[in-house]
Amino acid sequence: MASSNGQKSSTQIRTVSRAAFEIMEHDRGSELAKSIMLSSLGKGTENIISIYSVKIRDYINDMIKQNKTLSDLDLKELHSIFVKGNNDLGMHEYICTLMRTELGFFGALVPHNYGTSKIVYDEFIAEHHKIINGAGMDIAVKGPKGVGKTDYACLLGESNLIRNGVFAANIPMREQIEEFQESVYFVGYLSDLLRLRMKIPMNIHITVAIDEAEPVFKRILGATLESRNVIDFFWLTRKYNMSIISIWHYSDDIPAQIIDITKNGDGLFFDKKQKTIAFVDGESIKSVITEIPKTRLNFVSAGVGSAASFYIDINIKKLNQRTAGVTDDKEAKKLLMKALDDPSVYLKDYKHRVTNDDKDRSTFIKDIVKEINGTIDEFVTSTNRSIDWRKIRHVYDLGENDAKLIHNEILRSEEWRIWKKNFKERSENEK
Repeated sequence: MASSNGQKSSTQIRTVSRAAFEIMEHDRGSELAKSIMLSSLGKGTENIISIYSVKIRDYINDMIKQNKTLSDLDLKELHSIFVKGNNDLGMHEYICTLMRTELGFFGALVPHNYGTSKIVYDEFIAEHHKIINGAGMDIAVKGPKGVGKTDYACLLGESNLIRNGVFAANIPMREQIEEFQESVYFVGYLSDLLRLRMKIPMNIHITVAIDEAEPVFKRILGATLESRNVIDFFWLTRKYNMSIISIWHYSDDIPAQIIDITKNGDGLFFDKKQKTIAFVDGESIKSVITEIPKTRLNFVSAGVGSAASFYIDINIKKLNQRTAGVTDDKEAKKLLMKALDDPSVYLKDYKHRVTNDDKDRSTFIKDIVKEINGTIDEFVTSTNRSIDWRKIRHVYDLGENDAKLIHNEILRSEEWRIWKKNFKERSENEK
């Protein structure tokens, strides 16, 4: 159905563009048709120039093979190739303009890899859930705001839950349906995730979703950006039977190491373009996934409570060294438990050092969070709407980043939710 202002609906546009692609594919071949209808103007132009450069090269090579000289060149034929190339470049630019004007956002007219095989979500999961829920697997989900990346990550997590697995995420959760109540966990620190791993039998797989993955993997890569650091992280998840679903906004934010892992057979890369469509790319998988349902997991999707953090508070390399060469699951869990009780395994900047007249003491940031949650009234702002990070900074002599980190942790805690509920009830009673 057309909209009231005369514009075509997104369904009509997709139908027209599909027919246009099929005609173009028949006339020009698949690669050129895909390039002309590619949603990226720069990339599409580059592809088209490359295709026509090859056409010109092939024509000249044929002339050489036939022992023909420069004077034998058919200038009309050469001119025809240039004209066709110029026309296709113009058509590509026009199509990209249509994508912006008709639907209001880039790439809506035709998917960037239109023409690849299509598969409905349920069939895709039935065939590939072992990749998503395999030990050490790297699953990346990328897409702009509002296309349902978090919902999709939770949906992928469901594929483990329905097979008696566990789903953990730094995504704040609400009360779950009875089927999932005992198997869904919130984790805000790597140490929390590893302690959860110790509670659950090793033969039960844990699928972990990390929202806002960019700062997390920056932390893992470190200042040196060593690929080995990412390898160490996924070695840890492989050893302890976990897979990682990382959620990203932009392609430029995703470390090359993550993409390499997905393409080398140890994961999948999902490009989420629309709420009911995703593109998947892996070592031997390249499909458009359609008919994507909503997740049954009940998570906080908006507001302050939806803020996500996952803090890498463990020295991953040091932890791996403690358990290297151990193949017995029980022994590996014992070593892990022992390591997590050793302060030297924790990264120093996740501790806060206090110096006074009596003695020096190191306090974990997470312990400060617990302490403040026990006296939350003292840190509420004058408007009673938030927590005062400046007061946290002053009382605990913290840096600004650590004070804000604690502020964010408290705002998504159960203690803060209860405080707000009680404050609301008190306010209503006073009226």
